[in-house]
Amino acid sequence: MEEFDFSAWKVNLQASTVTHESGFSIQFEGKPGRNFNGSPRNWPEGLGALEKARLLRFGYEAFRQAVQSLDEKRAKRAKSMALQRD
Repeated sequence: MEEFDFSAWKVNLQASTVTHESGFSIQFEGKPGRNFNGSPRNWPEGLGALEKARLLRFGYEAFRQAVQSLDEKRAKRAKSMALQRD
């Protein structure tokens, strides 16, 4: 199997999914930092156990970072709106 970029993910926060360029995806339930889990789908052929674990870890991290970024944007917007009211 040829090498591929383990960090090449598309995140869809509305659908709570991440999809790797290989077609592998993870459907999440919950929110990182709370009761949170994911269901992997469409494993690429030819991956060994360590590569699967790595791909899964990178997918979880991509989702966690996207949620964190969204939370930070929402907090910044809420703070800005509160300051405008004062």
